[in-house]
Amino acid sequence: MKVKDALRAFGSKAEIARVLGISRAAVAQWPMDGSVPLLRAYQLQDVLCKRSKRKRVA
Repeated sequence: MKVKDALRAFGSKAEIARVLGISRAAVAQWPMDGSVPLLRAYQLQDVLCKRSKRKRVA
C-alpha cells in the first residue's frame, strides 16, 4: 500500500496513527512517495475490510 493511498483512505496521518495505535511522528517518517511498512499496510487493510463489512451490514 502506498502512503498516498493510505492518506486517501483514512484522511490524515493523525487518523492513520490513531487506528494503528502508534505516534503521529512514526507515521510522519514514512516517505510520501513510498510504501507503508508491510506490517502496517496489513493492519490498515484489516481496518478497511472491517469498515467495509460494517457498512454492508448496516
